[in-house]
Amino acid sequence: MPELNSTILSDARHTVRQATRLYLSNPRVSLIDFGLRIRDQQESRLTDEPCLRIHLRNKPRGEQLEIFAAESPSLYLSDEELRGLVRDRPFEVDLPLGDYRPNEVVGARTPLPAAVGGAPVRRERLVDPMLGGVSVGNAWLAGAGTLGGKVIDRRGDQMLLSNWHVLAGRWWIGNGAPISQPGRLDGGGTGFVVAYLAQDAWRSRLDAAVARLAVGSRQLVNDQLEIGAVTGAATPAPGMRVTKSGRTTGVTWGIVSSILPGRMITYADGFPRVVRDIWAIEPELVGDRVSGRGDSGSMWLDADTRRAVGLHFAGDSDPPRALAMGMPAVLDALAVDIALR
Repeated sequence: MPELNSTILSDARHTVRQATRLYLSNPRVSLIDFGLRIRDQQESRLTDEPCLRIHLRNKPRGEQLEIFAAESPSLYLSDEELRGLVRDRPFEVDLPLGDYRPNEVVGARTPLPAAVGGAPVRRERLVDPMLGGVSVGNAWLAGAGTLGGKVIDRRGDQMLLSNWHVLAGRWWIGNGAPISQPGRLDGGGTGFVVAYLAQDAWRSRLDAAVARLAVGSRQLVNDQLEIGAVTGAATPAPGMRVTKSGRTTGVTWGIVSSILPGRMITYADGFPRVVRDIWAIEPELVGDRVSGRGDSGSMWLDADTRRAVGLHFAGDSDPPRALAMGMPAVLDALAVDIALR
């Protein structure tokens, strides 16, 4: 990636703020950030060209684009408008395709699979001790996401970290709600309670939450299934090679494509909410799967240092892309730290 001086980065921040004000409420727009150009007509290949990126849920082309512009002028982003955003700036506008949805899986309750002695750990089963990368969820709701990992609050209490939409998911569910491992969709529920919802980060515009371990609960260790222990926390960086352990897709690998984090609007329990500090992650190998439904809540780690850099919460499969909130922002909002043992 080319070196970007402070003047260019300052211009980029200003332009991202301006584009967010103008376009984030447009229902076609799924995310606004500043990062590397994405060739979505070439299997989402990254380039080294920094751009203002306005991610769109749909991209009609040719004659279909002309029809769309005539029929829906309020949703159409004209070339003239976009050129005005970056006039006299040393970068252009990119319009990558991406329809990002929270990566929790919901459905009917299923029976808990029987454990098989000596078999590899199944992510959707009851796991003892608990660790990052396995199923977790609110014991009252038929869903499941991923247990992100072990954190400790400022009083020294042990907690598990995941997304709000995994541990709560409804505005009427408050602190003290039971959390089960595995999630109820995977056969868990009120008979498998391991923690109780303690706090979420929506006041800081982050889809994150922690649950305090129940007295007598199974042990929670600092480990990521098939990856290893987390060594701390760090800020994501463009071009960083990252990995995560998720309930559905297992261990996946990616490359951070954002240079400056962005924002999106998501509908949490029917209410629109802005999520900030979002970093986009592309598959390390073109066409590989990078995330899936049920991976919400998993930690993205720097592949070289195993420091946690992001909390996964959303993604798209076509083209494959993952979205994570920066881990330092998540930890600060929840007043917790990564547990190093």
